[in-house]
Amino acid sequence: MDGKPRDTLQYKPDLECKKVLKKIDMARKSKNLSIHRLAEKAGIASSTLNEMLHGKTAPQLYTLYKICNAMGIPISEFLGDTRVDVNDIEMDFLTKYRCLPEWKHEMLNEYLEMLIQYKRGE
Repeated sequence: MDGKPRDTLQYKPDLECKKVLKKIDMARKSKNLSIHRLAEKAGIASSTLNEMLHGKTAPQLYTLYKICNAMGIPISEFLGDTRVDVNDIEMDFLTKYRCLPEWKHEMLNEYLEMLIQYKRGE
């Protein structure tokens, strides 16, 4: 044992699965993929993906790898353990940002720079 209390190492599987599935669904939508099309690309049944995304079944790791391959996204994007203290709105923003293609990252960064420079009422 490394001296850490056991309760600090515990995950809440239902909550963690829900977060992973939300990220997958956002990525799917950002890539304009229907549930049926993503399932087809991943080589899994549409019903399996549909049940996962609607919280009726938990994803298996093997299935997550297949979904990641189908979308061209590293599994770490979905399973990453964020150690930065962010609120729900910031986490939602970051998740959406990571689902964007690179050229949209550049557009968003330019827009954020404009917002930073903007001074209301001056």
